[in-house]
Amino acid sequence: MRALILDGTESPLKLFSVRLGRLIDRTGGFDRASLEHFIFPPSGHFTDKSQQVVTMAMHGIIFELGFPRNRAASFQKPGYLKDSATMISLPDYDIFQSQPIVAVLVDGYGKEYRGHSTLKQKRDSRHSQIAELDT
Repeated sequence: MRALILDGTESPLKLFSVRLGRLIDRTGGFDRASLEHFIFPPSGHFTDKSQQVVTMAMHGIIFELGFPRNRAASFQKPGYLKDSATMISLPDYDIFQSQPIVAVLVDGYGKEYRGHSTLKQKRDSRHSQIAELDT
């Protein structure tokens, strides 16, 4: 993929846009370590501009793929992969700015609140405590 992006003539970035960001939580509810362990599987949604976006997160990084590709002006913002670019700047991205992530967090909290799921403590082989979802 890197070779295709660096070769501006056949770059897949002509078909879709890719935006990356470093997950943060401005409310202070999730610390850096929690966000680095947060995994959000690919989830699609439509923006108000009829663009389909696939969002995923892992290792403290959020990835957004937009179909069709954003306008060229968007690529001046930090976090967008650009044709033939050799470096990228990862801007901070508040976890609560992502519609699909917020929807899943609210749904999970609602299930916990209604008693449809419980967290119990389990010890691993090194005797540290790990929260395990018991459904």
